Amino acid sequence: AVALVALIALPLGAVALSLKGESVRAVEQAQEAITLSETLGHTATRVLALAYLTLILEVNGDTDRVLLESERALALEHEVTSWFFGLAHAMHGWALTRQGRPEEGIAELESALAEELRIAANIFAAVIGALLAQAHLRHDRLEPARAVLDQMYSLVEAMGTYVFEPELLRVEAECRRIEGLESDARRLLLRAIATAQQHGSWALAVRAAVELARRPSAEHEADLTLLGDLYEHLPSDNDTDYGREAKNLLGPMLTTK
Repeated sequence: AVALVALIALPLGAVALSLKGESVRAVEQAQEAITLSETLGHTATRVLALAYLTLILEVNGDTDRVLLESERALALEHEVTSWFFGLAHAMHGWALTRQGRPEEGIAELESALAEELRIAANIFAAVIGALLAQAHLRHDRLEPARAVLDQMYSLVEAMGTYVFEPELLRVEAECRRIEGLESDARRLLLRAIATAQQHGSWALAVRAAVELARRPSAEHEADLTLLGDLYEHLPSDNDTDYGREAKNLLGPMLTTK
C-alpha cells in the first residue's frame, strides 16, 4: 500500500516541480516513479507515470522525448485499462503536430479530447484543449481554435481554480493577436502571468512573458523587465525551451545564472 501511494504521489509531485521550473528534478522524479512501477510489475501506475512524464516534457518543450515516452505508454494499451492513455495520446498527437504531421496529430488530439470529455476528466481535457487550439493556430485554423477555447473556458469556470489556466489564456492571446486585437492579447498575457504567479507556476508565467516580450510595443522595456524578474525564479539548471527563449530575449540584461 505504501508503494502504491508512492507510485501515485511521485509523478504528481513531478508535475508540480515542472510548473515551478524545476525541469530536471521533475523529469528525474517521474523517471523514478516509472522505474519503481516496473520493479513492482504495476502496469497501471507505469502508464500514469509515463503519461505525466509526457506532460512534463511538453512543458519543457522536448518534442522528441514526448514522442518517445508517449509511445512507451501507448504500447501498454493492450495490457491494462487506464484513463491516462487519453493524456498519452494527446501528447503523442501534439508531438506529431510539431514534427510536420499536423493532420495526423490534430486528429489524435481531437480524439483524446473527446475521450476525456466523455469520462468527465475535465482537468486533462482542458490541458488537451489548449494544446489542440494551439495546434490549430499553428496551421492557420483560427475558427476551430476559437471553438475549442470557448469550450475549455466553460470547463475551467466550473472548476474554480485551475493551475493550467495560464496556458488557455496564452493561446487565446495568440487568437486575439491574429485577429489584430493587440491590446486584448496583451491584457490576456498579463492575466496569464498574474494567474501563474498566484499558483507559483514560474514555468507558465515565463512562457506567457516570453510571448509578451516578443511583441514590439511601447511597453517593450517594461515587458523585458517583467520577463527578467520572472526568469530569476527559475533554477540555474532549468533545461527548457521557454528558459532558453527567455534568456535569448533578455540577452545582456541577465545577471549570470
